Amino acid sequence: MISIRRMRELEDASEYFGVSKTMLMENAGRAAAQEIKQYIKRTKNFEGSMDHKTKQSKNPIILSIPPTSSSKRLSKGIYPLVVCYHGNNGGDGFVIARLLGCKVYFFGKIDKLKPEALQAYTKLSKNQFASENDIDDADLIIDCIFGTGIKGEVKGISKKVIDHINSSNALKISIDVPSGIDPDYGKTQSVHIKADKIITFHDMKPGLRNMRKKTTTVEIGIPPQTKKVVGHDYIKKNFPMRKSNSHKGKNGRLLIIGGSKDYIGAPALAGLAALRSGCDLVTIAAPENTAYAINAISPDLITYKLNGDYLKDSHIDEILELVTKNDCVLIGPGLGKGDVSNLLKLIKKKAVVDADAIKQLKSMKNRIITPHIREFKQWAGFEFKDSKQIQKLAGTGIILFKGSIDRIVTKNGIKYNISGNSGMTVGGTGDLLAGITAGLLAQTDALEYSAAAAAYILGKSADRAYKKMRYYYIASDLLDELPPVMKDFL
Repeated sequence: MISIRRMRELEDASEYFGVSKTMLMENAGRAAAQEIKQYIKRTKNFEGSMDHKTKQSKNPIILSIPPTSSSKRLSKGIYPLVVCYHGNNGGDGFVIARLLGCKVYFFGKIDKLKPEALQAYTKLSKNQFASENDIDDADLIIDCIFGTGIKGEVKGISKKVIDHINSSNALKISIDVPSGIDPDYGKTQSVHIKADKIITFHDMKPGLRNMRKKTTTVEIGIPPQTKKVVGHDYIKKNFPMRKSNSHKGKNGRLLIIGGSKDYIGAPALAGLAALRSGCDLVTIAAPENTAYAINAISPDLITYKLNGDYLKDSHIDEILELVTKNDCVLIGPGLGKGDVSNLLKLIKKKAVVDADAIKQLKSMKNRIITPHIREFKQWAGFEFKDSKQIQKLAGTGIILFKGSIDRIVTKNGIKYNISGNSGMTVGGTGDLLAGITAGLLAQTDALEYSAAAAAYILGKSADRAYKKMRYYYIASDLLDELPPVMKDFL
């Protein structure tokens, strides 16, 4: 079974693996058209029961699929009608009508069609378009009104058309989900298509549980790699939930080790992002002047002030004492010329390693590293490429490789995150990612989950910012977008 949210994530992900939404629509329409023809062949009494209507029909059509299909023509002429509205379900219907060479009744507005649906619409010939009156003449009605895109109550012209279809004696086939039925929960509107047959795409929808016997699933060419794309359902299922009786510190204590006289904002951004991820307390251990500057940036961040301008071995004992008081460590934001190579060896707790600390890391045990392309090459000695070699390099830790498509690498495989946009090239977003990752890790023991969830959450926050500001947002803008994204998992 697949939720509608997850289905849309897979459709979006397909484009990253070379299958466009236009191709998916074409594949869906073709698969449905072929199944319709086969279904009619299997329904032995269909032709006989429709003989009287076929003779009465003004333009009986032989149901056939163009020469690209190996299917043979039916021996009897019948009159099918595809009924479409706005949305991609309507687009699927346009493809079906084109391939079957039958009439289509479109009762929506052309300017409301999405690009893929509009493209399918323009491929139909003028004489294929019908009116609502054709519903009375049809032997077979193919429902492409809402599918999985139902929103709110069915009313207005949609209600009128669905009522008209239901009053018809025609056989009714719904594409993906009968219009008016909630695809996730099966809740039916007061008005919905009473389908004799359902053809659904890619996988069974939860809302069709009680209609299994009349539902057939067809493939539409979604690449298998999309199964490895991180999505909302995965994040929600494992999301750390706060107990109503919890107290301060119960939901994670994080120590950030970083900052320098050169980089003050990085640890501050990371700390604020960790707090926004649900972590209760964030302490930043940083060089003294840097720590005071961080205090001025935000009163929500606790700082521990270390002598000097950069982190060095003389700070190890003080820092290790702080480590014992925290659940998780983030080391690296704003580190610059600081030396933490020996400190990294001594920290045994789970840790996220970022920025200039990555190249000083020798062991991946209980570690998440968050490199971009240059940082990865400095650490590994070669460029990143999806491979078994990279998985082996991850060892018992996680590599969260930042890019236009984020990779979450474990020894067992690679997951992908496609949320986000190119506005995220602005400075500071890497610090946010490290902070969210560490904030989630402080609340859980799951390294892979924390890395995958952080990448997805930050990308979704950036997508929200893009809608408001296009590419002109900055890293700190995303802090305000995190809570609405996080709230969606509760």
